[in-house]
Amino acid sequence: PSSIGNAPNLWKLQLSGCTSLVELPSSFGNLHTSVTHLDLNDCSSLKSFPEIFTNINIKYLGLAGTSIEEVPSSIMPWSSLEKLHMSYSENLKEFPYVLDSITDLHLRDTEIQEISPWVKRCSRLSHFVIKNMQKLVSVSELPDSLEFLDAEGCESLERLDCSFSNPDVRLNFGKCFKLNQEARNLIIQTPAYKHVVLPGGEVPAYFTFRSSGKSVTVKLNEKPPLPTSTKFRACIVLATESQFGEEIGLECRITSQGED
Repeated sequence: PSSIGNAPNLWKLQLSGCTSLVELPSSFGNLHTSVTHLDLNDCSSLKSFPEIFTNINIKYLGLAGTSIEEVPSSIMPWSSLEKLHMSYSENLKEFPYVLDSITDLHLRDTEIQEISPWVKRCSRLSHFVIKNMQKLVSVSELPDSLEFLDAEGCESLERLDCSFSNPDVRLNFGKCFKLNQEARNLIIQTPAYKHVVLPGGEVPAYFTFRSSGKSVTVKLNEKPPLPTSTKFRACIVLATESQFGEEIGLECRITSQGED
Protein backbone atom coordinates (compact mmCIF):
# COMPACT_ATOMS: atom_id res chain seq x y z
CA PRO A 1 0.00 0.00 0.00
CA SER A 2 1.10 3.58 -0.64
CA SER A 3 0.69 4.36 3.06
CA ILE A 4 3.69 2.19 3.89
CA GLY A 5 5.85 5.29 3.77
CA ASN A 6 4.18 6.41 6.99
CA ALA A 7 5.70 3.58 9.05
CA PRO A 8 8.64 5.37 10.71
CA ASN A 9 9.69 2.38 12.83
CA LEU A 10 9.79 -0.15 9.99
CA TRP A 11 13.27 -1.69 9.76
CA LYS A 12 12.73 -4.85 7.70
CA LEU A 13 10.60 -5.05 4.59
CA GLN A 14 10.25 -8.51 3.05
CA LEU A 15 8.38 -8.64 -0.25
CA SER A 16 10.16 -11.64 -1.76
CA GLY A 17 8.05 -13.71 -4.14
CA CYS A 18 5.51 -10.97 -4.90
CA THR A 19 5.38 -11.85 -8.59
CA SER A 20 2.66 -9.27 -9.34
CA LEU A 21 4.65 -6.35 -7.95
CA VAL A 22 5.46 -4.07 -10.89
CA GLU A 23 6.80 -0.97 -9.14
CA LEU A 24 7.41 0.42 -5.68
CA PRO A 25 5.15 3.26 -4.51
CA SER A 26 6.72 6.71 -4.36
CA SER A 27 6.07 6.79 -0.60
CA PHE A 28 8.95 4.32 -0.21
CA GLY A 29 11.19 7.34 -0.42
CA ASN A 30 10.00 8.37 3.04
CA LEU A 31 11.63 5.31 4.60
CA HIS A 32 15.03 6.97 4.44
CA THR A 33 16.19 6.31 7.99
CA SER A 34 14.41 3.27 9.43
CA VAL A 35 14.65 0.43 6.88
CA THR A 36 17.90 -1.55 6.95
CA HIS A 37 16.70 -4.74 5.19
CA LEU A 38 14.81 -4.64 1.88
CA ASP A 39 14.08 -8.01 0.28
CA LEU A 40 12.62 -7.92 -3.23
CA ASN A 41 14.04 -11.25 -4.37
CA ASP A 42 11.90 -13.17 -6.89
CA CYS A 43 9.57 -10.24 -7.56
CA SER A 44 9.78 -11.29 -11.19
CA SER A 45 7.64 -8.44 -12.59
CA LEU A 46 9.65 -5.68 -10.93
CA LYS A 47 11.61 -3.93 -13.68
CA SER A 48 12.98 -0.80 -12.01
CA PHE A 49 14.18 0.57 -8.70
CA PRO A 50 13.04 4.12 -7.89
CA GLU A 51 15.60 6.90 -8.07
CA ILE A 52 13.83 8.68 -5.24
CA PHE A 53 14.68 5.90 -2.81
CA THR A 54 17.65 7.56 -1.11
CA ASN A 55 17.85 5.42 2.02
CA ILE A 56 21.35 5.65 3.45
CA ASN A 57 20.88 3.03 6.20
CA ILE A 58 20.03 -0.03 4.11
CA LYS A 59 22.45 -2.86 4.82
CA TYR A 60 20.77 -5.55 2.72
CA LEU A 61 19.13 -5.16 -0.68
CA GLY A 62 17.77 -8.26 -2.42
CA LEU A 63 17.03 -7.91 -6.13
CA ALA A 64 17.78 -11.46 -7.34
CA GLY A 65 15.03 -12.94 -9.49
CA THR A 66 13.61 -9.56 -10.50
CA SER A 67 13.60 -8.07 -14.00
CA ILE A 68 15.88 -5.24 -12.89
CA GLU A 69 18.96 -5.01 -15.09
CA GLU A 70 19.94 -1.39 -14.54
CA VAL A 71 20.44 -0.25 -10.97
CA PRO A 72 20.02 3.51 -10.53
CA SER A 73 22.85 5.66 -9.30
CA SER A 74 20.77 6.51 -6.21
CA ILE A 75 22.38 3.59 -4.37
CA MET A 76 25.85 5.10 -4.74
CA PRO A 77 25.72 7.06 -1.45
CA TRP A 78 24.51 4.02 0.52
CA SER A 79 27.60 3.72 2.68
CA SER A 80 25.87 1.19 4.97
CA LEU A 81 25.12 -1.28 2.16
CA GLU A 82 26.77 -4.60 3.06
CA LYS A 83 24.93 -7.13 0.90
CA LEU A 84 23.50 -6.68 -2.57
CA HIS A 85 21.84 -9.71 -4.16
CA MET A 86 21.48 -9.38 -7.92
CA SER A 87 20.57 -11.57 -10.86
CA TYR A 88 23.24 -11.90 -13.53
CA SER A 89 22.84 -9.49 -16.43
CA GLU A 90 25.30 -8.32 -19.04
CA ASN A 91 23.97 -4.79 -18.50
CA LEU A 92 25.53 -4.72 -15.03
CA LYS A 93 28.98 -4.19 -16.55
CA GLU A 94 27.88 -0.64 -17.39
CA PHE A 95 27.47 0.18 -13.68
CA PRO A 96 30.88 -0.07 -11.97
CA TYR A 97 29.52 1.31 -8.69
CA VAL A 98 27.19 -1.70 -8.56
CA LEU A 99 30.02 -4.14 -9.20
CA ASP A 100 31.81 -2.81 -6.12
CA SER A 101 28.72 -3.49 -3.97
CA ILE A 102 27.53 -6.92 -5.12
CA THR A 103 28.15 -9.65 -2.56
CA ASP A 104 25.74 -12.28 -3.95
CA LEU A 105 25.24 -12.85 -7.67
CA HIS A 106 22.73 -15.32 -9.09
CA LEU A 107 22.86 -16.47 -12.72
CA ARG A 108 19.50 -17.64 -14.02
CA ASP A 109 19.86 -17.28 -17.80
CA THR A 110 19.85 -20.86 -19.07
CA GLU A 111 21.21 -19.80 -22.49
CA ILE A 112 24.57 -18.53 -21.21
CA GLN A 113 27.58 -20.60 -22.26
CA GLU A 114 30.38 -18.56 -20.65
CA ILE A 115 30.69 -16.29 -17.63
CA SER A 116 31.48 -12.71 -18.61
CA PRO A 117 34.93 -11.38 -17.55
CA TRP A 118 33.33 -8.44 -15.72
CA VAL A 119 32.37 -10.77 -12.85
CA LYS A 120 36.06 -10.65 -11.88
CA ARG A 121 35.57 -6.95 -11.12
CA CYS A 122 33.03 -7.66 -8.36
CA SER A 123 35.59 -7.06 -5.63
CA ARG A 124 33.23 -7.96 -2.75
CA LEU A 125 31.54 -10.96 -4.34
CA SER A 126 31.31 -13.80 -1.81
CA HIS A 127 28.48 -16.00 -3.15
CA PHE A 128 28.14 -16.85 -6.85
CA VAL A 129 25.23 -19.13 -7.74
CA ILE A 130 25.08 -20.60 -11.26
CA LYS A 131 22.98 -23.69 -10.54
CA ASN A 132 21.37 -25.66 -13.37
CA MET A 133 22.87 -23.55 -16.17
CA GLN A 134 22.69 -26.48 -18.58
CA LYS A 135 24.44 -24.71 -21.49
CA LEU A 136 27.28 -23.26 -19.44
CA VAL A 137 30.57 -24.63 -20.82
CA SER A 138 33.25 -22.69 -18.93
CA VAL A 139 33.82 -20.46 -15.91
CA SER A 140 36.25 -17.56 -16.32
CA GLU A 141 38.34 -15.76 -13.69
CA LEU A 142 36.54 -15.03 -10.43
CA PRO A 143 37.35 -12.50 -7.69
CA ASP A 144 39.59 -13.54 -4.80
CA SER A 145 36.84 -12.58 -2.35
CA LEU A 146 34.71 -15.57 -3.42
CA GLU A 147 33.63 -17.80 -0.52
CA PHE A 148 31.01 -19.98 -2.19
CA LEU A 149 30.52 -21.14 -5.78
CA ASP A 150 27.42 -23.23 -6.45
CA ALA A 151 27.52 -24.77 -9.93
CA GLU A 152 25.41 -27.85 -9.22
CA GLY A 153 23.52 -29.16 -12.22
CA CYS A 154 25.65 -27.40 -14.87
CA GLU A 155 25.59 -30.50 -17.03
CA SER A 156 27.62 -29.01 -19.92
CA LEU A 157 30.34 -27.43 -17.77
CA GLU A 158 33.74 -28.64 -18.98
CA ARG A 159 36.41 -26.02 -18.20
CA LEU A 160 37.48 -23.87 -15.28
CA ASP A 161 39.56 -20.94 -16.51
CA CYS A 162 39.96 -19.66 -12.98
CA SER A 163 41.67 -20.33 -9.66
CA PHE A 164 40.55 -20.33 -6.03
CA SER A 165 42.77 -18.56 -3.51
CA ASN A 166 40.39 -18.00 -0.60
CA PRO A 167 41.25 -20.60 2.09
CA ASP A 168 37.60 -20.72 3.18
CA VAL A 169 36.08 -21.17 -0.26
CA ARG A 170 33.34 -23.79 -0.68
CA LEU A 171 32.75 -25.30 -4.11
CA ASN A 172 29.78 -27.31 -5.33
CA PHE A 173 30.13 -29.02 -8.72
CA GLY A 174 27.55 -31.72 -8.05
CA LYS A 175 26.13 -33.31 -11.22
CA CYS A 176 28.75 -31.55 -13.41
CA PHE A 177 29.59 -34.85 -15.09
CA LYS A 178 31.38 -33.30 -18.11
CA LEU A 179 33.95 -31.46 -16.00
CA ASN A 180 37.27 -32.33 -17.63
CA GLN A 181 40.23 -33.85 -15.83
CA GLU A 182 42.21 -30.62 -15.91
CA ALA A 183 39.43 -28.84 -14.05
CA ARG A 184 39.14 -31.66 -11.52
CA ASN A 185 42.89 -31.61 -10.92
CA LEU A 186 42.76 -27.84 -10.43
CA ILE A 187 40.12 -28.24 -7.74
CA ILE A 188 41.74 -31.18 -5.96
CA GLN A 189 45.25 -29.76 -5.99
CA THR A 190 44.33 -26.19 -5.09
CA PRO A 191 46.18 -25.53 -1.82
CA ALA A 192 43.25 -23.75 -0.21
CA TYR A 193 39.57 -24.57 0.08
CA LYS A 194 37.13 -25.50 2.83
CA HIS A 195 35.18 -28.25 1.11
CA VAL A 196 34.25 -29.35 -2.40
CA VAL A 197 31.51 -31.47 -3.97
CA LEU A 198 32.46 -33.27 -7.20
CA PRO A 199 30.62 -35.92 -9.23
CA GLY A 200 32.27 -39.32 -9.46
CA GLY A 201 32.24 -42.89 -8.30
CA GLU A 202 35.75 -43.33 -6.91
CA VAL A 203 38.37 -41.56 -4.84
CA PRO A 204 40.84 -39.67 -7.10
CA ALA A 205 44.37 -41.06 -7.32
CA TYR A 206 45.61 -37.90 -5.59
CA PHE A 207 44.49 -39.44 -2.28
CA THR A 208 47.02 -42.19 -1.63
CA PHE A 209 45.70 -43.58 1.66
CA ARG A 210 42.45 -45.45 1.12
CA SER A 211 39.89 -47.53 2.93
CA SER A 212 36.44 -48.92 2.17
CA GLY A 213 35.47 -49.09 5.81
CA LYS A 214 34.73 -46.48 8.43
CA SER A 215 38.32 -45.43 9.01
CA VAL A 216 41.68 -45.09 7.30
CA THR A 217 45.13 -45.40 8.83
CA VAL A 218 47.82 -43.00 7.66
CA LYS A 219 51.47 -43.44 8.56
CA LEU A 220 53.05 -40.01 8.79
CA ASN A 221 56.62 -39.40 7.72
CA GLU A 222 57.27 -36.81 10.42
CA LYS A 223 59.31 -37.92 13.39
CA PRO A 224 57.78 -37.32 16.81
CA PRO A 225 56.82 -35.06 18.33
CA LEU A 226 54.23 -34.08 15.75
CA PRO A 227 53.72 -30.39 15.00
CA THR A 228 50.94 -28.70 16.93
CA SER A 229 49.20 -27.84 13.66
CA THR A 230 48.75 -30.60 11.08
CA LYS A 231 46.79 -30.08 7.86
CA PHE A 232 45.35 -32.83 5.71
CA ARG A 233 42.68 -33.52 3.11
CA ALA A 234 40.07 -36.24 3.09
CA CYS A 235 37.84 -37.46 0.27
CA ILE A 236 34.56 -39.25 0.92
CA VAL A 237 32.57 -41.06 -1.78
CA LEU A 238 28.86 -41.01 -0.99
CA ALA A 239 26.80 -43.86 -2.38
CA THR A 240 23.53 -41.97 -1.99
CA GLU A 241 22.53 -38.54 -3.23
CA SER A 242 23.13 -35.85 -0.63
CA GLN A 243 22.08 -32.22 -0.69
CA PHE A 244 24.98 -29.79 -0.60
CA GLY A 245 25.15 -28.14 2.77
CA GLU A 246 24.20 -31.21 4.79
CA GLU A 247 26.50 -31.86 7.70
CA ILE A 248 28.96 -34.72 7.17
CA GLY A 249 30.87 -35.77 10.24
CA LEU A 250 34.57 -36.62 10.02
CA GLU A 251 36.54 -37.58 13.10
CA CYS A 252 40.33 -37.42 12.98
CA ARG A 253 42.52 -38.99 15.65
CA ILE A 254 46.30 -38.71 15.43
CA THR A 255 48.35 -41.12 17.53
CA SER A 256 51.99 -40.43 18.33
CA GLN A 257 54.17 -42.87 20.31
CA GLY A 258 51.11 -44.80 21.41
CA GLU A 259 49.31 -41.73 22.77
CA ASP A 260 46.41 -39.75 21.27
